[in-house]
Amino acid sequence: MRTTLSVVVPCRDEAATLEQLVRRVLAAVSATDPHVEIVVVDDGSTDTTLLELRRLAAAEPALRYLSFSRGFGKEAAVIAGLREARGDVVVLMDGDLQHPPEVITELVATLRDTGADQVVGVRDRSGESAVRQALSRAFHSVAAHNTDVTLRPGHGDFRAVTRRVVDAVLAMHEVNRFNRGLFSWVGFDIREVAFTDATRSHGKSRWTTSGLLGYGVGGLLSFNERPLRIMVHLGWIAVLVFFAYVAYVLVTVVAFGIETPGYVTLIASIFFFGGLQLLSIGLLGEYLGRIYMEVKARPAYVLMESGPAEPADPGAGPSA
Repeated sequence: MRTTLSVVVPCRDEAATLEQLVRRVLAAVSATDPHVEIVVVDDGSTDTTLLELRRLAAAEPALRYLSFSRGFGKEAAVIAGLREARGDVVVLMDGDLQHPPEVITELVATLRDTGADQVVGVRDRSGESAVRQALSRAFHSVAAHNTDVTLRPGHGDFRAVTRRVVDAVLAMHEVNRFNRGLFSWVGFDIREVAFTDATRSHGKSRWTTSGLLGYGVGGLLSFNERPLRIMVHLGWIAVLVFFAYVAYVLVTVVAFGIETPGYVTLIASIFFFGGLQLLSIGLLGEYLGRIYMEVKARPAYVLMESGPAEPADPGAGPSA
């Protein structure tokens, strides 16, 4: 029987919410999409998530799962779920129930009614802390002027996409993935549906402030090389400043007979240019590290178990 809708759910340590997740997803979509499948990807959970998936899959034919041999990250889990999904329409959502399953019907209906290829859930950030809101605004401000893709405020992983969008994203085999950017990069018509994040009922988010900063930096570096160009420009500016300073010292010596420039100026110059060099080397290291990982071409994940049926791709497949 042909699957019309696939719901892909990457998760890690979400054993407490899985049964409610499956029940609410099926209740939300069964009237409009009876041929639905739920693909849960266990990203190396350390709790009883895998045991719960086995139990639920044995009782619910619509549920299939993949389990990694260890944690490979959410981006890898998303790609694994997309490879496994068989639906004409694929919905991505988190497994902590902060993405309300009831919104799926609105996402899918908008996709089909408008003829769009992507419908993204845009969340209301009013309930987030001031720090997170400020970081989000700063990230999108920088991304708007320094990346080759459009990263819209409020856009996340909660979205419905057509099969051709899935195929386009899977055609890219890069290791360092920033899926939000990839979905934007492939283009097609994108629509939005507003929703409010539900309160997390179990556990706490693993997205710390430092983790979000690292995620944002990785996303920015994945879609532009402008920082490298900025370093080149700063290098030329530093050279010009150096020659201007030498000219100033020579004029001072000739005009006033001062043979030794100021100590403070010298130390400040050393710290400035030393910091600039370290920043440039660090930036080059970030790009070089990404090139290094791409060249090794390791798979994005290693699959330990799947159920109840064998997956379409029994291994990790081509590196993603």
